[in-house]
Amino acid sequence: MVQRATDKAFNVIVAPGGPYANIVVEVRFKPISGREDASGGIVFRFSEGHYCVIWANALEDNFNFYYYEPNSFLASIIGGRHLITGVSVKAPALGQWHKVRVTAEGDHIQGWLNDQLLIDYRDSRFGSGKVGLWTKADSITAFDSLVVRPL
Repeated sequence: MVQRATDKAFNVIVAPGGPYANIVVEVRFKPISGREDASGGIVFRFSEGHYCVIWANALEDNFNFYYYEPNSFLASIIGGRHLITGVSVKAPALGQWHKVRVTAEGDHIQGWLNDQLLIDYRDSRFGSGKVGLWTKADSITAFDSLVVRPL
């Protein structure tokens, strides 16, 4: 699947199934283009518009874990997106396939980029929800081989 929408700040595609509390989710993504952003990631614990997301950006040297809460007090100021944690990495190359994996078991959240564990964090903000795919701004991104396994 190729996500081509470029007119929203955040693009979320929710997969069928769920909700899930404890899961492993992985997907291959290929950032194709974007001037402002060229990203791909996994949404998890999506419920009533709020969710967690772990993603990589081909235009920046980071791999981040955010939560999105559209009805929060600051949503109108910062778009509802809040950084939980992130790490500096070599940016995933444009036009190449990469893999993102997330495990969420209770409050223990882990994120991998290309089979390297980079995020290991505890957050109990959202307990369960659906999963999906995520891009930001003008990212054109291909996704393949989405796998969702309950723990």
